[in-house]
Amino acid sequence: MGRFSRLEIGDAQPQPEPPEEGRGEEISPAAREEEEYNAAGYLRRGHEHFFRREFHEALRRFSQALRLDSRLHEAWVGQIDALIEQGQLREAEHTVTNALTQFPDDPTLLSLRGVLLARQGMAQRAIKASDYALSVNHTLRAWICRGEILLASDRHGSSSAEANANFCLTKALEQIPDGDWENLARVGLAYLRSRRHAKALDVFRRACLAAPDQAQLWRHVAECQEALGYDDQAISTLQRALEIEPGDNATEDWMRRLSKRGPISRLLRKLRRSTRK
Repeated sequence: MGRFSRLEIGDAQPQPEPPEEGRGEEISPAAREEEEYNAAGYLRRGHEHFFRREFHEALRRFSQALRLDSRLHEAWVGQIDALIEQGQLREAEHTVTNALTQFPDDPTLLSLRGVLLARQGMAQRAIKASDYALSVNHTLRAWICRGEILLASDRHGSSSAEANANFCLTKALEQIPDGDWENLARVGLAYLRSRRHAKALDVFRRACLAAPDQAQLWRHVAECQEALGYDDQAISTLQRALEIEPGDNATEDWMRRLSKRGPISRLLRKLRRSTRK
């Protein structure tokens, strides 16, 4: 079973991880309670790692949460999301099946099964799975998954397919409450994966307004700006990310690479980008 065995929900409780040595200060009771090794704490940390694109660590945290509370729906969803992003599609399908035994006909889980099928190139089956999920309930996540499925299945640049995807993602955006940057990021990533950089840029900018302290959101904005040929803007955006996470080597290297591009190279990239629209 390999990694499947590590994803199962057993009776063993996860052992608290010891604090790092050499911190030089005592952790207050209030701070320790905040970092308590309970299901909610593991879930929160799983989401933090997921949106930093640290999928292996996110998966570990979601699994720890489920060992403590096997009815924690968000942890099941997070685990499936992390497996999909890692490309572990068979394990993700196995986890969806297990989750559906706990939450039969759950529209989010059914929608994620559709995303799995779309990632494997089974467009018609993916759309049928999404149809069924939406027939159960038009939830926010069901709309996001539907848009992602349509974008992933559109291999020929069909204007009608893109219009349908935009309709679904717009429905999702209408349901996202103020401050919910995580679901904004999911919509942005759906556009980014399908190389709709202008659409993704608009959504990630909105996410940055909701959570200006999230460096990864600024990096997504910079990724879109670079793809659209706006290197100077991307450099400024990456500087904002470094203000939040000083010393991030990958971001610093990215800025140096962009800075070395000459004006002619930037112009040619913009022209190539405009001819693809």
